[in-house]
Amino acid sequence: MQKPLNNIHDKFVKEFLSDKEMATSFLEVVLPKSILIEVNLATLSYANTQYITPSLEEYFADVVVNIELKNQKKCQICFLLEHKSYLDKNVVFQVLSYVAEAYLTQIKNKEKLKPIIPLIYYHGSKKWEFKQIEHYFEDFPSIFKKNLPLYESLFVNLKDMEESRIQSLQNVMLRSALMLQYEAHEPEKIVKNLLRILGSLDPYLDSNFLTTIFVYTLQTTEIKEQNLRIILKELPNKLNDKVMSTYDMILDRGRKEGIEKGIEKGIEKGIEKGIEKGIEKSIINAFNNKYNINELVQIFGVSEEKINTILKANGIEI
Repeated sequence: MQKPLNNIHDKFVKEFLSDKEMATSFLEVVLPKSILIEVNLATLSYANTQYITPSLEEYFADVVVNIELKNQKKCQICFLLEHKSYLDKNVVFQVLSYVAEAYLTQIKNKEKLKPIIPLIYYHGSKKWEFKQIEHYFEDFPSIFKKNLPLYESLFVNLKDMEESRIQSLQNVMLRSALMLQYEAHEPEKIVKNLLRILGSLDPYLDSNFLTTIFVYTLQTTEIKEQNLRIILKELPNKLNDKVMSTYDMILDRGRKEGIEKGIEKGIEKGIEKGIEKGIEKSIINAFNNKYNINELVQIFGVSEEKINTILKANGIEI
């Protein structure tokens, strides 16, 4: 199996949220009704997600979108979506920096200020009792609360969502993506449901996201090649061809990278061997030129035992 990708969960979430249709369907599922009645999700557009702090450090929120309000034309609000696949008690402070920089960016660009609503999406296996900023300062007198940078993040835990609700989603691609994340920490479930998940994507053969979903599946499970091929044979012919060609391409890439690594390692070993041979030759020459063992230890930085071994190996009596 191929080497696991770094931040595979982050990359997967960013991929499906970068699709306008999926992002719209996602917000429709996770936003509270009190917000949904105010916004027109059909107006969703993507905003710049890069904010430069005064210290010139770059911060990236996962996805930032602008959405117009239903009853106030051109009056937008901004949703900042941050993804977590693990518990992070400091995320509210991380998001605070994003929010502050986003407001400063609006000011710098002389835009009409719009509210920024942070949404933290979590799908990890551990229970997370999410806390807003004020909870971190409960030991202090309440008089200081007004001086805190208080804001409220929407918090979505995928595990708290009913599986039937995910299964009922009309957007098939999003449904597959969320089901994979829903079961991401239970690989045996993914393997069990793989045929159903991939089979539902038959109408989307030309979508790049089908490949993304398959690669994510491979990265989050330890399914053996033989078992995978048996499962995938049950797919419709065209879908099977698409998935298997993707899989074979991944295997070929893995083999190629393995060969390249082997060559690279061989070159490194060759260089090391060459250096070692050069040192051995220099030690022998120095000894023949009347340098004693102690002097050789100091000059070449190797142990007395190593020098004795080299000399004996080359038939030199000490």
